[in-house]
Amino acid sequence: MRSGGEGRPSRCLYMAPAEPGPGEVGTLAEPGPYVRDVARLRYGVLRNYAAELVVFGGVVDGTRLALIGAPDGLTAASSEAPVESDLDYYALLLMRHAIDGRLGEGMPPPYEVVVTGALEDGVLRLGPLRVEFLARTLFRSEGTLVAAAISVATAGH
Repeated sequence: MRSGGEGRPSRCLYMAPAEPGPGEVGTLAEPGPYVRDVARLRYGVLRNYAAELVVFGGVVDGTRLALIGAPDGLTAASSEAPVESDLDYYALLLMRHAIDGRLGEGMPPPYEVVVTGALEDGVLRLGPLRVEFLARTLFRSEGTLVAAAISVATAGH
């Protein structure tokens, strides 16, 4: 990604406040602790009365992908009013704790529920856009990948 003003990539849609830690960077086809790739995704901010969550999501080569983050990481160019979410309050709240690394033992986040809810028609209203991203893997199973977004930027054709 090209560098733009104020330390942000010039085509940046989302930037987390922290850089990735040590770990192997994989791809969607072969995820590692971190994933860097290009995909065509929709996005939006999901909100309920106690939590907000940015989600970039879509189905890429048969894999349901959700890149999640805190709304304050959105750049001005990508900001839009949050969408009131039908996702369970606890689901969004636990996902926010997962991003922040504040989950206690015995509190597995409902990754599958959030991915399924976010990818329903009409939930993520912006896009789709072809984006390049770097994210920290939170959950993966056969056909599903959930990762904490570190950076997401528009990609060329």
